[in-house]
Amino acid sequence: MPGATVRLAGTYALRAETLDFHGSLLMDAKVSRAAGGVKGALLKLVDPLFDRKGGGSRIPIKVTGKRDDPSFGLDVKRVLGGD
Repeated sequence: MPGATVRLAGTYALRAETLDFHGSLLMDAKVSRAAGGVKGALLKLVDPLFDRKGGGSRIPIKVTGKRDDPSFGLDVKRVLGGD
């Protein structure tokens, strides 16, 4: 996606072949603009959760699970102010 950067840090266990990476997806656009249409209109409600200083969005993400079956997703704990 143009205007997007991913920053991740974490661990990869060699023997167990498990991933545990956490970081951020940094976008030049607001979440609602990236989606557009009806979804974009609904996502305007969550734009403040992902505001980034200087404009755009910072979305906390995680990559976890086994090497053969990784799980990619929103890091909900960080969105809600946890870890």
